[in-house]
Amino acid sequence: MSKNTDKLIKSASDGSSSDYVPTTVLLDVLPEIFGRNMYVCSMEVFEVVSESNRPLRVDLSIVGFDEEFEDGAEIDPLTARNVIERKLRLAHGLKNETWCKFWLEECAGN
Repeated sequence: MSKNTDKLIKSASDGSSSDYVPTTVLLDVLPEIFGRNMYVCSMEVFEVVSESNRPLRVDLSIVGFDEEFEDGAEIDPLTARNVIERKLRLAHGLKNETWCKFWLEECAGN
C-alpha cells in the first residue's frame, strides 16, 4: 500500500471526505478499503464535460443511504462492495472522465 492510498483512506474515514480523485483511483483502492473492513458510505461523482462544466451525477453517487444501498450495506460488506463497484463501472463507461469524493465508515460489528 502506498502512502497516497493510506492518506486517501485516512482522510475519507476521519469524518471529512477524501480529496477529489478520478473514479478509477477509488476503484483501484477498493480492495484496500474492504480489506480494512470499511465501506463507502457516501460518494459524489462528477462528470467532467468540460473545464467549466462538471455536473454532479446523482445517479452514480451515493448521497447518504439510498434505498438499494441502505438495505444492509453497513453490515454486509459484500452488498456494499457490489453497489460501489457497479456505480464505479457505470461511471467508467461514460464517454467523459469522472471524478469523485467519498466518505468511509467501518462495517458494523467492528
